[in-house]
Amino acid sequence: RLRRTHYRTQIAAMLGGCGGNSQEKLVASAKEYLAKKDYAAATIQLKNALKQKDSGEVRFLLGKTLSATGDYAAAEVHLRQALEQKYSPDAAYPELSRAMLAGGDIKKLVTELESVKVSDAAQQAQIKSDLGEAYLAIGKPKEAKEAFAASLASVSGYPRARAGEGRIL
Repeated sequence: RLRRTHYRTQIAAMLGGCGGNSQEKLVASAKEYLAKKDYAAATIQLKNALKQKDSGEVRFLLGKTLSATGDYAAAEVHLRQALEQKYSPDAAYPELSRAMLAGGDIKKLVTELESVKVSDAAQQAQIKSDLGEAYLAIGKPKEAKEAFAASLASVSGYPRARAGEGRIL
């Protein structure tokens, strides 16, 4: 299985380097790889797409892909660039929050994303739960409790918020 993934990655790299692929085809191909959880091939396709034209969507997808592979610092960079290019805050902020929390960028998460609001209730609950966990990590249980309560206000019974409240107790 590892060998097949390696060959697919090599093929993606070769195809990505060809001049005949438009950015749209590269992004579509990357999305197919993402659906299969082939992050190496998706990363190659997205980097090739960026060489053709810088785009908020491509930066977002690359950030999401890098986060899935555990490269949280690089993911954060690309997600921030997606936001700078006016990519959907509803999509980018939750991914940025995840990457910052997983990457241990706790203080920056708290200061930068504390007042962020997105329109999707589930995404808002996720951001507030990330904030709650960040507050717990820096020893601020009162703020953590408020963040988990805000998460539950967005989505009643949100599992991560309930677990966070349980940890506080």
